[in-house]
Amino acid sequence: MKKLLVVAGVVLVIAASVGLAGCSNSAAPPLPGNAVTIENHGFSPAVGSVKVGDTVTWTNKDSTQHTVTIGDVDSGAIGVGKTYSYKFETAGTYPYYCRYHPSMVATIVVQ
Repeated sequence: MKKLLVVAGVVLVIAASVGLAGCSNSAAPPLPGNAVTIENHGFSPAVGSVKVGDTVTWTNKDSTQHTVTIGDVDSGAIGVGKTYSYKFETAGTYPYYCRYHPSMVATIVVQ
């Protein structure tokens, strides 16, 4: 069952990236303060854009641990009230998800 959830999460991440593939990078709104909030088992905002070289910070305001998993990059467990930051060095579309809760998906567009 756990493998099925992981596979489903990966499929959702791929679907999200394919959905944005036809959009220009300007279609993603700027990520306010380069910050993402994790709460209610979701990432907010779910889509946002930053500039090459920007650092995005995720803050876990949920009641359980989460991860930010972007391809081969994984934050490890982000505890309740904790943060994780990642610097985006290359332009592109970066779908990500929570390894513990694969239905939690979002996307950062780096311009």
